[in-house]
Amino acid sequence: MKKFAFISDLIFTFFVVAIFSLCLFRYLDVTLWFAVALACLCGTLTTLAVGAILSIRRKNAFLKKSDELKKQKLLTHLALSSDEANTEFFRKFLQDSKNETATKVKRFARLRLYTETEFYFLHFSFTPVNADEIAAFSRLKTGKKQKILLCSQIHEDAKALCERLHIDLRTGNELFLALKKADALPEKFLGEETVNKKAGRKFKLWFAKSNSRRFLTSGTLILLLSWLTPFSYYYLIMGSLLLLIAVFTRIFGYETKKI
Repeated sequence: MKKFAFISDLIFTFFVVAIFSLCLFRYLDVTLWFAVALACLCGTLTTLAVGAILSIRRKNAFLKKSDELKKQKLLTHLALSSDEANTEFFRKFLQDSKNETATKVKRFARLRLYTETEFYFLHFSFTPVNADEIAAFSRLKTGKKQKILLCSQIHEDAKALCERLHIDLRTGNELFLALKKADALPEKFLGEETVNKKAGRKFKLWFAKSNSRRFLTSGTLILLLSWLTPFSYYYLIMGSLLLLIAVFTRIFGYETKKI
């Protein structure tokens, strides 16, 4: 559907520019066929430029959507991982990001890491960090110059408390960008659908009983179009196939759960 909208935008751009250019060239007393050629050239060049711009925008939108999906997978992975796994994961990441062999990132306890000057708290769950948890972090006497909290999300009041207590904050967005830049994202995410489960879910969505009406409508329209096209046999076969699929999904299709 998005591809069809993209093509329709290009067709619309071509005809608008071509018609406007044709009128302009005829107003300037350019001969008809030469004006038509120039109008088509203007329409084509403008369409190519618009197509390039729209392609870049679509690509950027896709990349943003892809990054957002990966970020959610990462945060879900960290929330499902054990405390031991998260502690070791960030110990290695922080050690690699220091770029100094003299600076060692060591484990203090579960979800606690430290260097010579920094002390890290790790907190990854499906609920945001609250002010009481920040207060508990602040009571820990470390002797380090800087306290840093790594978490998925945090309440606004807890964030304000971090500022008052001079606790540096690294939330989900910053952690994802840092891990992505360092090429340190997990190879497999916990909670992610397997290929077989994803394929099975898509199959159920395609052949849900609620889709029988769409198959019926599409098949009927294609059969009607068979009267207007020289490729009538192709349209008759495809239309009949869609009607059979509509009957099949109506009888044997999956029931979709209503929320």
